Amino acid sequence: MDVIGRGVIAGFLATLALSAVIDPMTTVARIGDLLPPIFAWILHFFVGSFIWGAAFALLQPCMRGPFWLRGLVFGAAAWLIVMIAVLPFTRAGWFGLDLGLATPAIMLLVHLAYGALVGSIFGALGPRQGEAHPHGGAPDESNNELHPLPR
Repeated sequence: MDVIGRGVIAGFLATLALSAVIDPMTTVARIGDLLPPIFAWILHFFVGSFIWGAAFALLQPCMRGPFWLRGLVFGAAAWLIVMIAVLPFTRAGWFGLDLGLATPAIMLLVHLAYGALVGSIFGALGPRQGEAHPHGGAPDESNNELHPLPR
């Protein structure tokens, strides 16, 4: 499986898991009054799967550490982008503060959970021992895989 495909699958599963626990899109659609809830859900899954999932797949080689930690860092960055680039265009204001002081904190926790899930799932979908490494180079050191060639 290619790296982007792994990212999309990991993004979809992480979005699905968090959406089963919380109902963010109905709330956002109602408060923002921008989209009907069904379109907000479609957009939510599209962004969580294709945009963030693929972005994690492309950016994770630049990060160090286990995949769940890479996901946490990515989740924090995604939260910051949403706070600065998305929420000001809704009725939530900068960092969602028009909805209350708890909004940015809760959204940070949700994005950190998403990041940890997407990183963990991405790592679990990775190449197994004996399979070719997707980048053609050395295996990821955080997985403790042995390099097939002497160094």
